Amino acid sequence: GQPPAGRLAGTLAVTSRLIMEGASVIRAHDIPETRDVIRSVMHLVGHNERVSYLRSLYRPDKTW
Repeated sequence: GQPPAGRLAGTLAVTSRLIMEGASVIRAHDIPETRDVIRSVMHLVGHNERVSYLRSLYRPDKTW
């Protein structure tokens, strides 16, 4: 096993695949990185309307 910092690439790869398969819920700890990957994949597969919804969810000033 790798330390948590070393797992980000694998996590983002799996997230990409899940979005391509139509997943609508993703649990993430690395929110900015995951958001960027989701937005990129959704643009590639043509789900632009959901991308603007994702933009409204991420607020760096908010604590979760």
